[in-house]
Amino acid sequence: MTNTKFTFIHSVLHFNGAKRDLLTPEQMLDVRKLADGYGAGTVDPVLLWDWSHVRDSSDSAIDLMYARIWELS
Repeated sequence: MTNTKFTFIHSVLHFNGAKRDLLTPEQMLDVRKLADGYGAGTVDPVLLWDWSHVRDSSDSAIDLMYARIWELS
């Protein structure tokens, strides 16, 4: 994972991120579904909104989330 990609994802998806208003809540959920910190395909809303699900994601999931944020913004 590149720190630049994760830093950008953090700025958008974290509750106190500098760009937290860039996406709608629905778009954020769409991006969070790409995370795999609790396993690929996680659908439990509580787990999807847990920051650990994003933070602990694989490099490939980070790449997917980064690309999706750019696509949506």
